[in-house]
Amino acid sequence: MRRFAVLLAVLTLLALLVPQAEAHHFSNVKYPLIEPSNPIGEVQRGFANVQMHGNHVLRLVVALKKVEPNSVYTVWLVNCADAPGGHPCFPGPLNNVAPFGAFSPSPPCFGGGPGTGPLATLKTNPAGNANTAAIKIDMSAVDPGEYYFHFDIGPGVCHPGGGVPPGFIVSEGFTITV
Repeated sequence: MRRFAVLLAVLTLLALLVPQAEAHHFSNVKYPLIEPSNPIGEVQRGFANVQMHGNHVLRLVVALKKVEPNSVYTVWLVNCADAPGGHPCFPGPLNNVAPFGAFSPSPPCFGGGPGTGPLATLKTNPAGNANTAAIKIDMSAVDPGEYYFHFDIGPGVCHPGGGVPPGFIVSEGFTITV
């Protein structure tokens, strides 16, 4: 019994001495990707998985399903100034930090939002499907706080800058706490 008490005391002391991990955790959440301007109404066109663990690395996977076959789609991760972070929104403080924002290189693009994006470019297969590999973004240098985001995904390389043309795909807004 004495050994147990000593062991318990040592474990308690160690627990007090080990620095506590901060709560920078965002479980793996799947957000539907919606084409809001489809003539038959809103249509789900895939999903985005978002997660962040205590290491401050944001991990993202984007999957497009049944979109235009054999086409190029560009993915932007847009930081918004206000909650909930959905499309369209006023630019947030991270849009000038790579790889955030809806920047479109010009020419050939005209318009587009502020920032340094895009996050990724996808080429769909003959069935109209495409996936990114895991995209990892180190958030450890970002000032602590809450940040609001959404995904914008469009055919081609140009961001429409707040518009929602046919074929443009968006996610709902989500919040990351750093």
